[in-house]
Amino acid sequence: DIDNPSILDKPEKFLLEISGILQLPVRLKCWIFMLSFKENLEHAARPINDLKKSVEAVKNSAHLKSVLGTILSFGNYMNAGTNRAQANGFELQILSKLSTTRDFFGETNLLKYI
Repeated sequence: DIDNPSILDKPEKFLLEISGILQLPVRLKCWIFMLSFKENLEHAARPINDLKKSVEAVKNSAHLKSVLGTILSFGNYMNAGTNRAQANGFELQILSKLSTTRDFFGETNLLKYI
């Protein structure tokens, strides 16, 4: 009986008390969010930090720059005399074609040569 809360046991009194809280579901969701925010942030930050480190490693890799420069030089050499010669760069998807670009005798491919 809501009119006489003294006859209620503790669990029922508790439920009666919290039923009077305005916007309880929204407040509970907010509370849960606040309690788990730091853990969620740390969980999300790990892959972002890994990605940042990877980007920096690629940007600062002298070996990668050398390999890409060699590939560009080979491409320019093979395209000599065409309108595609003396390119200033190439699209990264060309890298997948290195293994299918074979020598005159068909014994090796450009990827193995480089």
